[in-house]
Amino acid sequence: MTTAPMISLETIHQGNRASRARERDLIRNDGRFPWRHFRLPNRQLPRGEWYSSDNSDSEDDTPKRFKLGYWPPAPTQPEELLDDSLTTLHLQEVESRPETAVHSCHYCSSIFLDLRRKQASHTTRRDRTGSGEKGWRTSEKKLDLNVEQATAAAEDGCNFYATLVRLDGGPSKGLNNEHFGMAQGRIPYQITMQQDACVFSPGRRAGEFLDFVLYPVPREKSSHPYLGHELPPNLLPNSQLSFRRVRGWLDECRLSHTRCNTFQHQSFMPKRLIEVTAADKGIRARLVTNAPLAPYAALSYCWGGDQKSKTIKQILADYEKNIPFDTLPQTLQDALAVTLGVGLRYLWVDAMAIVRDDPNDIEDQISQMHRIYLGASFTIAAAQAVTSSDGFLAPRSQYQPTKVKARFDDNVFGEVLLAPKAEEFGDYNLFTRGWTFQETQLSSRILAYGRRELVYCCLERIHRDGGYERAMYRVPGHTYDHFARDPARQIVRHLDPGNQNYGANSHPVGWGHMVAAYMNRFLTNGADKLPAISAMAEEYVRTQPVTSYHAGLWKEYFLRQVLWKTSFRETATRPPASAGYRAPSWSWAAIDGGITAWVNGNIWQPEPTYTYTASLLDV
Repeated sequence: MTTAPMISLETIHQGNRASRARERDLIRNDGRFPWRHFRLPNRQLPRGEWYSSDNSDSEDDTPKRFKLGYWPPAPTQPEELLDDSLTTLHLQEVESRPETAVHSCHYCSSIFLDLRRKQASHTTRRDRTGSGEKGWRTSEKKLDLNVEQATAAAEDGCNFYATLVRLDGGPSKGLNNEHFGMAQGRIPYQITMQQDACVFSPGRRAGEFLDFVLYPVPREKSSHPYLGHELPPNLLPNSQLSFRRVRGWLDECRLSHTRCNTFQHQSFMPKRLIEVTAADKGIRARLVTNAPLAPYAALSYCWGGDQKSKTIKQILADYEKNIPFDTLPQTLQDALAVTLGVGLRYLWVDAMAIVRDDPNDIEDQISQMHRIYLGASFTIAAAQAVTSSDGFLAPRSQYQPTKVKARFDDNVFGEVLLAPKAEEFGDYNLFTRGWTFQETQLSSRILAYGRRELVYCCLERIHRDGGYERAMYRVPGHTYDHFARDPARQIVRHLDPGNQNYGANSHPVGWGHMVAAYMNRFLTNGADKLPAISAMAEEYVRTQPVTSYHAGLWKEYFLRQVLWKTSFRETATRPPASAGYRAPSWSWAAIDGGITAWVNGNIWQPEPTYTYTASLLDV
């Protein structure tokens, strides 16, 4: 006779509790999947980590702490962030410029942030696909100072409180002592700790917060695991650190990105280029014609009015000898500095490479625009500059970080940096102009200089000049950004190198995408409506089964394309007759305003089973 093994009463109770807990979770989640803190078979188990749950089996229903069963492994650190020489260079350059150096004074030194897990009041989990945010948020705590004291500290030279008051937006929506009612007191704040970003949010009223991103102090041994090892954003875009990073990104792309190198026209050289060389007292530039085959950069920027330094017939010969550097607008000076700093010799700028008072030269060069940007090694997008005189390489002193004290664990103390996030502005002016649309769509690599940082984007990767680079990555046809508070997101969503998103669709849907996006932009001269997208049309012929191009529409599926209509709530106007002829009335180029294309305002809709009662005879 075989004796059954003895099972203790405690084991039975444990099994029953686990079964009830699993059943309760299945009901709570509509039976789709159990909560993540249970260990399930065939799952990857990363490093141990304690996780708070409101799912309890105790009689008093007090939340317990369960061992985290499985989470997708943390993203690997980019190699450049582990390069100690980059850290050394970062520290040297930051310390050499007081306006960007880490700030610390007796006001901000009194700030103490408790980053321990036990401070959490709200927990977030990933969904079953492994996406989303994982971490926690603290309850509302309070700084040592109230609004009046914070303003006095700002006037006394504290950079942190000066930034807090400046970002606050003025008296109409200013910092307020009121918090959950009319109680007067100190400024409240919350801390959000997540794998993708850690944020310190001093508030105004309940639910209204300003954001400072937390970064570890470079070479600080004690740190929170969610902070990682990233360097803060580089606030000196005209620095050796920034140029070194760019050279590394370009080398990586040339050596390993097949799609980028296939897309680029590497055997083309524009008719004229600016040759950039180093001089004893700065940069020397001159205009060259028919330069030998070599890598070159292109510039995408907003003129913001006429440029006095543009090339005309009268000074063309002088420019071929020397272009006075000081006479160029600041944006062009900065573009030349980037070209030289990255290690290239040539730069293409439309105002300089095209003879502006020669109609034949203008027509010839515009017809080559698609080849110019396709052939460029990279395009410099001066997103920050509203006009050509603004420039884009000035130090970002308004985002100077602050060092404060922090507690990482029960017996682990240290310091962290608070870097203010970019203010909430509207779109960059560069991405609202019609001529700049094709310049970034046709480029294989883009260096976009924003208000706070530099963002590099190619067909396969996205990089940034410091900051949480691991939160941004690219796959064909899509851009993902898991850091919703990320200021670089405002730039990346406008960048589509290689026309991947629009060009991935078959004709005529792909062309409808491009036209709809293009028509949301503005042109100073309405007569440029068709010329400003002509380079996209030239490239479209190479990749799509189309033949004849008629005033913004193609012969193939012509009848479907003329079914465009103005966008919802969009006021479209036709130019007056005095403005001259622009396009036929059936062309979208004949109006000013946004459109949707082609059928029922839905450019995603496949070819409908319509019977056309008309046919195209001739145009």
